[in-house]
Amino acid sequence: MLLKLQPEQIALFWDAISYAFVASEAVPSNNREKWLTGCLANLMSGNSQCWIVYDRKEDDLHIYAVMISQLVNDPLSGSPVLMLGPLYGFRKMEDQMMIWAVEKVCEYGLSRECSRIVVWSPHPRVQDWAIKCGFQEASKIFIKEQ
Repeated sequence: MLLKLQPEQIALFWDAISYAFVASEAVPSNNREKWLTGCLANLMSGNSQCWIVYDRKEDDLHIYAVMISQLVNDPLSGSPVLMLGPLYGFRKMEDQMMIWAVEKVCEYGLSRECSRIVVWSPHPRVQDWAIKCGFQEASKIFIKEQ
């Protein structure tokens, strides 16, 4: 199952979300607290979205993955773009489960009239999911931490 958290639900899941940020290597190590505080503010204000891939067994909630998205405007065209990343899996899951979840988030982007949906991740398994969802590698990004 897939749940798009509402801003008021972020605090309930913040431990899992912040762990996913750090474990996915999305957080710069030299600036971790400031970066996480900014992410928390964006999620709680609704500027970013958090998606939880989960399964409920009896009264237990099993979180399989966390995905973060953000609607932005392309700086050149002004067209809306959905940025998807980081994506982090907490436990082993079938590829189909994550592919289904990514496709559902893509539907959200299309409903917001996004001209593009961009997935970013340094992890081969996430890249493989993206390819299976019809994404194509468009570029490589290089970052220099200051």
